[in-house]
Amino acid sequence: MNESPSPSQHGGAPVCICCGALVGKGYWGVIAPFLSDFVRPEHPSIVKLLECSSCGHRFFSYRFSDSEMSRLYSGYRGPDYFRVRKKAEPWYREGTNSANLDPDIVSSRKQGLLSFLRSHLPPDKKDFVFADVGGDAGQFIPLELASAAYVVEKSDQQTVEGIKRVSAVTDISEGIDLIVCAHVLEHLPDPVSFIRQTLNSAAMAQGCLVYLEVPLERYHISDAMSSDGYKSYLGCLVRFRPLLVFADFASVLARGFLNRVFPPLIIKLHEHLSFFTPRSLEECLRDLGFETIEVKQEIGASVATHQGVIRLLARRV
Repeated sequence: MNESPSPSQHGGAPVCICCGALVGKGYWGVIAPFLSDFVRPEHPSIVKLLECSSCGHRFFSYRFSDSEMSRLYSGYRGPDYFRVRKKAEPWYREGTNSANLDPDIVSSRKQGLLSFLRSHLPPDKKDFVFADVGGDAGQFIPLELASAAYVVEKSDQQTVEGIKRVSAVTDISEGIDLIVCAHVLEHLPDPVSFIRQTLNSAAMAQGCLVYLEVPLERYHISDAMSSDGYKSYLGCLVRFRPLLVFADFASVLARGFLNRVFPPLIIKLHEHLSFFTPRSLEECLRDLGFETIEVKQEIGASVATHQGVIRLLARRV
């Protein structure tokens, strides 16, 4: 059976994918039922959520393979995706599925980015060359700051007016003043390699800024979810889909209203493979010649499944 790359090892022990420190603890979880149907992972249903003892980064032991990533994102949030997910998660709504196109959410995200940037920019600065990596149709780019704006996206969807689509940052020949990567890194099997490859290949202007944004998802996890007994419980649960779906729904409520999960609830590997802290997000830029200007954790977000967002702005030195 082929598996995607597992976390790096040091003396047989897993290490953090962000900072390289030894993993401090781990909790048993399951692959989300809808992913089992839609992506068909080449892995048993039981996985482990690991937590770094140094930067606090949480990440799943199983990292999607290239073929699994392609199956998930080639038809991401399309009709087949919605049908399969709705069947496994009856509470999943059409509005959630199309949240990236919701005018209120788009406006909220754009204004949040604009407000954060303006506090660090000259008030009359309006001539940035923007590159939004993984930015969908470019709807989150604040065009009032841009003289040119690109969305780096391999899909063939129509971009919003004023945005040019390219498939890679290497397709942008003019010097980039601001690279944005928002709500992308948490989806990737190896987020650090992705951001480093992106930055190393980009044609950056002197003093280029990098803006990273990830969701804040930091709920309390009971230590009992590390035990062999709990792992055995999950093994029984995944064989009875109706009970798994019920435990999934109850876990969504517990995370949302209690900010915690505990037996008999579950942790699930969903679309987010990593859960960042401010420090682990900073580690994505380590040794790349950038200095952090500000890293900020904000409670409250326009998407109900998130507790908030973590924002980071850095400058090339």
